Amino acid sequence: MPDALPAVLADPPPLLLVAGKGGVGKTTCATAAALYLVERSPEPVRLLSTDPAHSLDDRLPPAERPDALVVEEFDATTALDRFRSEHRETLHDIVARGTFFDDADIQELLDLSLPGLDETMGVLRLDQALATDPEGPVVVDTAPTGHTLRLLEMPERFAAWIAFLDVLLEKDRLLRERFGSGGESALDAFVNDLQARAERVLEGLRTQAAVLAVAQPEAVVLRETQRLLDRLDALGVPVGTVALNRWPGRPLPPHCADALRAHHDWLAPEDAWTLPETEPLNTREALAGLWGEARPLPAPHRLADAPSRAREATPRVADAPPPPTADVLLFAGKGGVGKTTLACATALRLAHDAPDAQVLLLTTDPAASLGDALGTSIDHTPTPIADGLDALRLDASARLHRLQNAYTDEVRQFFQDTGGARVDLPHAQAVSEHLMDLVPPGVDEIVGLTMTMEQLAEDRYDQLVLDTAPTGHFLRFLDMPDVFEAWLHTFFRLLRKYNRVLHVPALKDRLVRLSKQLGPLRTALTDPSSDPQGAVYAVATPGPIVRSETKRLLRRCDDGGLSLPVLFLNKVSPQASVFAPRADAPEADAAVEAYRRAFPDRALPVVARRAPPQGRDTLQAWGRALYA
Repeated sequence: MPDALPAVLADPPPLLLVAGKGGVGKTTCATAAALYLVERSPEPVRLLSTDPAHSLDDRLPPAERPDALVVEEFDATTALDRFRSEHRETLHDIVARGTFFDDADIQELLDLSLPGLDETMGVLRLDQALATDPEGPVVVDTAPTGHTLRLLEMPERFAAWIAFLDVLLEKDRLLRERFGSGGESALDAFVNDLQARAERVLEGLRTQAAVLAVAQPEAVVLRETQRLLDRLDALGVPVGTVALNRWPGRPLPPHCADALRAHHDWLAPEDAWTLPETEPLNTREALAGLWGEARPLPAPHRLADAPSRAREATPRVADAPPPPTADVLLFAGKGGVGKTTLACATALRLAHDAPDAQVLLLTTDPAASLGDALGTSIDHTPTPIADGLDALRLDASARLHRLQNAYTDEVRQFFQDTGGARVDLPHAQAVSEHLMDLVPPGVDEIVGLTMTMEQLAEDRYDQLVLDTAPTGHFLRFLDMPDVFEAWLHTFFRLLRKYNRVLHVPALKDRLVRLSKQLGPLRTALTDPSSDPQGAVYAVATPGPIVRSETKRLLRRCDDGGLSLPVLFLNKVSPQASVFAPRADAPEADAAVEAYRRAFPDRALPVVARRAPPQGRDTLQAWGRALYA
């Protein structure tokens, strides 16, 4: 039993959110925290995962769980189906009373898929955790940074959808007041209950929750962690503890010591702790003892680093593949496996090999760590990185927001020009203005990417290299072309059917352009003979948990007809025999062999490095080494 404990374990809040960059060990730390609390809480402890790429079962199999630990891998799709089933008649009634849509229109709207359902349904699940779960603490294993922030911001976005339902009921309230049946109806009660739940989550996150931010002593990770804490502060969500996981001990590797000195100013005021770099924690006993090894972060003068030695500018690579030729290249994999590093190195290599071509490197990950890896600021306009290479942080939400604003302006102009003469329905303007609020959350990502495809079509760029979000949200992303096409089909039909009320020709033109851009994107991802041509390069690291998630990723790509010819096995020990013949068989050899058995039909380049690469020059050296 340690003499001192991190604040979130010494005095646990009702809701403990374990958050951080992908791959830092959130699931391990969350599971270990839940097991630690089980031994000390008089009430059952709930361990809840809101990451669509669940790995709680991989980390702590059901047979090893104590009776007092309730584990739930939250399934947003099932939750949405249940919500629609329970409330379909109510939602149908609200839309029917407040709009000019007929029953067929309403059914079609209610059946549309919602690609942002992970965060939307997650809000309702957090409300349940705050309101009705057992008295013991709830530990939440969250998705990586960008999508966790979306979840925490979702109550406010959810409020906009509730406001639209409220507008739809305004006509019904007016009629009831006029004909003497005023007072709150069952429909009002439903909307008010949703509003109360959103407000309860907002208040609960500020007063009943705390964040355990998990990081690692590396520069890129610490920069993202600092942004996470800044955003949590702006949202009013308290941070209880920062845990620096996989602490390498003393003396520190030079890159770790340098990173910690650079970030110590903001780390020092936090309740900051270190967790040791240990063997994979795959037993209940090992996980339960992890927090007993926590130690306070050393002061700056105690961060002595290892003796200086030449830093490895390039990785060691075995079985390097030829450079990729796809026009649209997506790097995918679990958080923390090195997708951003390999995407940046690949884009630099492609630009170097084809001096007459132009390459665009962009990210669909809301955490947007491209700038951290390249050592420069990347914003929402193309930023020159090297000859022939631009980088871009895709601000998909802003693009969708501009589209929604343009629609609202056009509706208002229509009613101003006509004075409503062509419309005889009360509240038609208010309903029409809010109709774009029916755009499902998450469509912003596909809107942004289809707009980017324009740049290929117009020959501004010859190749696109995408650094994608971690596996769970990447798989959701793959479904978006079909989701977006269904949404466009419904919207086009409504615009034609109700042209007298929804006379918005400029928006119609914009949506037609988006629809045309959607086709090349879908074709590039699924047709190997298409022009442009697309491919997915997967990235993984040794270990059974990452291997299990990688199997799910490859299976989903195969089922969807996506080309996935290469799987990089990254962060392998330099002692592996693939780099030099050895008499003994190190553990790294077993990891490489396990991947070869699991994925016999993929090219499997093996990558080893001692320190994480940073900056353009180092990544250019990586690009030269990665490919034959």
